[in-house]
Amino acid sequence: MRPYLTSALFLLPLLAATPALAQSAPQGAAAVGRDMARQWCVACHVVETGTAAAPARGTDSVPSFGEIARRPATTGDSLRAFLRNPHIKGMPDPGLDTAQIEQVSAYILSLK
Repeated sequence: MRPYLTSALFLLPLLAATPALAQSAPQGAAAVGRDMARQWCVACHVVETGTAAAPARGTDSVPSFGEIARRPATTGDSLRAFLRNPHIKGMPDPGLDTAQIEQVSAYILSLK
């Protein structure tokens, strides 16, 4: 067998697995982000579809994570910028680190 053909055959399974590996990282981040949202955000937001309204919500002006995800302006960049420095009156700064911001953003985007 020709050497370049052997190399190509060796790399083929790796290349085929690359999309799956690329998809698993965001899915993992979204799962971690969902768990964080269940712990920290649920006091004010509905963080999962099919769940009851947040107990301390008190106002309809607090959007659910699904509503946030479906907004046309919601992107990974917009979520990251907002979570670094929330500008909404009454919303506490969650004080998330960079990895946590990525995880919560990935979860919200997974709800589109």
